[in-house]
Amino acid sequence: NDEVGLAWLEQVFERETASKTRGSWRLLILDGHSSHITMAFIDYCSRHKILLLIYPPHSTQTLQPLDVGCFSPFGNNYSKEVTEQLHQSQALTGIKKRHFYKLFRASWYKTFNSELVLAAFKATGISPLNPAIILDRFQNKPSELPRTPSPLLDVNRVAIEQFCKAIVKDSTSYEARKLVRTFNYLAARNALLEVENEGLRNQIDTRKTSRRYHQALPLQASKSYTSNAMLWSPTKVDEA
Repeated sequence: NDEVGLAWLEQVFERETASKTRGSWRLLILDGHSSHITMAFIDYCSRHKILLLIYPPHSTQTLQPLDVGCFSPFGNNYSKEVTEQLHQSQALTGIKKRHFYKLFRASWYKTFNSELVLAAFKATGISPLNPAIILDRFQNKPSELPRTPSPLLDVNRVAIEQFCKAIVKDSTSYEARKLVRTFNYLAARNALLEVENEGLRNQIDTRKTSRRYHQALPLQASKSYTSNAMLWSPTKVDEA
């Protein structure tokens, strides 16, 4: 909303960039969300030498670094964390509100780093400045033929077959082949049970933690801000 947008401008953008510009104007590129074009937002930018550039409607998927290079890997990592959570619990606990920050935090740290952010700005032609990189996306390019993935080597199965050949004289007999199938079945079942047990142990630990008495985190602002909303990074939450 408007309060959060203004809070981000003051507590994140201004704080992180003001000392790097030595009093000169800064360029802030945003989409056209209503929270970015309020009078309070624009007035704050004007008073602090922040030049606003608003993307055209429906263009962020091509022009905005977050959409082009950051949100997709973050979404993929978050989906993996959710899937892993459900897999470990065998869908017995589901995804609750208390799980959100744990999943978000893990996804955040796996995704966002300086290399990813710089690559996103480069991919959109903002830094280094390269308008052609956007225009080239609208050129027709020949489609590539799909590549057939190489088959994966099942190391456990190969090891079992080699072991059976070493101890059985006639490895082609019905009994030998049945023995190999049995070994493979037991090895696969054992691996699945180990994964299930590990997941259940993790879920038991999570439920024990959620039952503890929770206190509000001692997050206090070091100064007063224009907006009533407060923003805290995952690092600050971890420190608290």
